[in-house]
Amino acid sequence: MEAYDKDEKLFLSAYAFSSMIVFLFIWAFNVIVKNISATNEAVMAKDEAVQAREEVKTLSVEVMEALAHTIDAKDEYTRGHSVRVAKYSRMLAERLERKDGLMKRRK
Repeated sequence: MEAYDKDEKLFLSAYAFSSMIVFLFIWAFNVIVKNISATNEAVMAKDEAVQAREEVKTLSVEVMEALAHTIDAKDEYTRGHSVRVAKYSRMLAERLERKDGLMKRRK
């Protein structure tokens, strides 16, 4: 094995150091890309969960309305009962000045 002179040793050291720096930059870039991807997936999952929750709320309201219409259609005595209960509930809530978002306008 030949002995390297001072300039060759310096060149090899600089080459090894620069190679390590390039490797570290590539590794850091890869880590950043993975983190961004994971964050995007988490945001998308959160958005999907919010959308699913809204769909469940909507379906719950629709089921309750369907049950109310079924009860109202049963006979003349109960007809309109659910609508009147909703109307009086809204009136009471407005009278009590519910401002916390629990009251929603429904027809």
